[in-house]
Amino acid sequence: MLKFFIVLSFFLTNYCCACEHVILKIPNLDKEQIVAYSTGLRPYRKNGIRLEAETIDNKLIIHNYGHGGSGISLSWGSAQEAINIMKLHNNQGSNIAVLGAGVIGLTTAYILKSQGYSVTIYAREFVPQTTSNKAAGIWSADFGFSSMDETLYTRLKNVSYLKFQELATDNKSEIQGVFILPSYTEKDQFKIDDPLPDSHCVAWCNGVAKVCKKSSNIVFDFNIYMQDLFDQVRHKEVNFQYKNIESIKDLLQLPEDIIFNCSGLGSREIFNDAMLVPIKGHLVKFTAQPEIDFIVSKWHQKKDTFFSLIPWKTQLVLGGTMEKGVENLDIDEQKINDLIESAKKFFNIKS
Repeated sequence: MLKFFIVLSFFLTNYCCACEHVILKIPNLDKEQIVAYSTGLRPYRKNGIRLEAETIDNKLIIHNYGHGGSGISLSWGSAQEAINIMKLHNNQGSNIAVLGAGVIGLTTAYILKSQGYSVTIYAREFVPQTTSNKAAGIWSADFGFSSMDETLYTRLKNVSYLKFQELATDNKSEIQGVFILPSYTEKDQFKIDDPLPDSHCVAWCNGVAKVCKKSSNIVFDFNIYMQDLFDQVRHKEVNFQYKNIESIKDLLQLPEDIIFNCSGLGSREIFNDAMLVPIKGHLVKFTAQPEIDFIVSKWHQKKDTFFSLIPWKTQLVLGGTMEKGVENLDIDEQKINDLIESAKKFFNIKS
């Protein structure tokens, strides 16, 4: 082992002299380590997140949906923005309905209840069956929102980031499952002799070496985070009702006069929003591997494909498929195999 590290150090010094060096362990991606597969549909909206109010038959509707794969990342900022919109309308109502019990709906309910409002969440699925529970769990605030107002987008991102920084650094926070880890990203155009700023020569313990950009990123263990958020909302005595709302007619039957629409893809049917497009993603979940305490991502510039390896406390998660317009939640074995093989190729792990 000592000889290995001497040889590896020689390689790093002579071939990556312009970079900082780091040596990491490789993950175990054997089939025997797989504990689950899952799929989810990201609610992407072509012309950006919808954050606005409208009045329908004397009911004030505050829309907050269309976050694509950035729902968790922008959740606190979006929820606060939606509440600010409500207050701008000078509505004096105190009984509020929230449609949807994913991360946007739960976060909105959490803040509203903290401000003294009476809140009821209406949804057809609750934790752990929500789409949010099927996310990979990494800070990813930029999901193609080029058409959004830049000032608004920056505000959403900053509010959310500060909140997650607070949660990640407070071991006594009532909501756990948020932590900060080093992240290494390799792209096709990176070259060992042409390092970018903040680039590192990363070597894995099997001798593979890559030039990666290093940063710090926020990770969400959704097995912990979503359950804690749900429990805290319930602890604040928010009411929960199973209800399948499919139309404005269903909406108007609710007793509340203020309604926060956090229904994600459900807004296509309820509000006829043709701008919403599902983007399907697959996850492969491996047993927890505590020695993998870093994120690894690989982006392919010529194709809209990537993989990310994300260590939760409870599992090691591999994600990376983006199937625009695909509606079903079926596990695609070919997509799963391609995802695993892509990661194995990166680490030079023999199948």
